[in-house]
Amino acid sequence: MPIEQITIDFLERFEAFLRGPRIMTRLDRLGRPYKAKGKPLGDASVHVCLRDFSGLFSAAIDHHNRPSIGLTPIKDNPFSDYSIVGAPETKKRNIDAEKIITIKNSRPRPASRCEMARDLFMLSFYLCGMRVNIVAS
Repeated sequence: MPIEQITIDFLERFEAFLRGPRIMTRLDRLGRPYKAKGKPLGDASVHVCLRDFSGLFSAAIDHHNRPSIGLTPIKDNPFSDYSIVGAPETKKRNIDAEKIITIKNSRPRPASRCEMARDLFMLSFYLCGMRVNIVAS
């Protein structure tokens, strides 16, 4: 797509597209196509998508424009006049001390998935919320 086609009008239509329902064509396990209806994106997803698009556009301007020698192939930045929707504040997911103590003192069956979940939760808690990714073999 030519960069000249990315205008404020284009960005408004793109945001409307992101907020609209989607019909996606997928293949079933036998390889036959079927249509699935996807949900519209919310404010947080639209914000991230447009923020990344704005960053990509700015990188293109930085890469191609050389104002010191009078070379500016990308003349306008539509994001300078377009207001990206703000990201909503995330819901606080704190749990109280009693629940942590209950989890810590629980005694699930040894070598069970519950025991591993408890241990990983407590490890994450002890490491101040650092995420732990485990790959099952």
